[in-house]
Amino acid sequence: MKAGGFVKPGCQIKFGSLDVPYPFGIILEWKKGPNCSMDNWFGITCNSSTNLPKAFFHHSNIEIFDISDTKLRIGNYMAERCYNQSGYIYRATDPFINLGGTSTFSDANVLTVVGCNDYGNIYQAKDDLLPKGYNTTCHNAEEVLKHKCSGTGCCQVSVNVHKYFDISLNSYDNHTSNMSYSPCGYAFYGEKNAFKFGGFSDLNDTAFVNKTIATIPIVLDWVIAENITCAQASQDSKSYACRYNNSQCIDIKPGRIFGGYRCSCKQGNEGNPYLSPGSKDKLVVVLAIAD
Repeated sequence: MKAGGFVKPGCQIKFGSLDVPYPFGIILEWKKGPNCSMDNWFGITCNSSTNLPKAFFHHSNIEIFDISDTKLRIGNYMAERCYNQSGYIYRATDPFINLGGTSTFSDANVLTVVGCNDYGNIYQAKDDLLPKGYNTTCHNAEEVLKHKCSGTGCCQVSVNVHKYFDISLNSYDNHTSNMSYSPCGYAFYGEKNAFKFGGFSDLNDTAFVNKTIATIPIVLDWVIAENITCAQASQDSKSYACRYNNSQCIDIKPGRIFGGYRCSCKQGNEGNPYLSPGSKDKLVVVLAIAD
């Protein structure tokens, strides 16, 4: 299935640059019409009141950037601590995200800490601190190198979280030893391959927070239903999502996701496996386009 290619009849296929394929669907509060998503957990609400249209999960204020067959990319959140010359905090934020529905955080994400002499911690549930801390050091500005995120000015580490996290950020010396080039510290959880550390310039970039939030998504894995196998789901023909022609069920084993299942087209077919009449032979599709 190519994301964005198939929706239920009468439903909107696109919002801004976002393709919205079924089982996801756009919910228009002001318009009566078909139920465009499989259920409310897959519903997407659109906001056109800003210059850049934004899409959100219907059940939360989490912004959605991209939808694919297996993953979602959502907006990011930043932990920040900024200090004045006396070492007192004058700006602080502490992000947390609590996912609903059938999505979990992907192992494509890492915790990143940017700053000098900062340490960040991530919690996978309230008061449930993961067993490691992550810190940065800086002895001088010349040590901070572009594209190097291994401890000096920047560090990254894989973290196993599922549906919830919050981040705490603190400093060993409140940035008093490097105030001239690093007045703030930052920590965020997001797609590893999307972030390129800018080195010294990132440490005193007043636009770092907004720039990072806009360009580094959080990656989610999604399934149709959690904690159920294909064999179990197929026992209920009405709710079974892979019941259409040339659709096959894929078991997602417990891991970062809690287990569950998704559907895909059988080999040699394409289309949306979640919608009637199901996937079609690729040759038939090509001939139909040619005609």
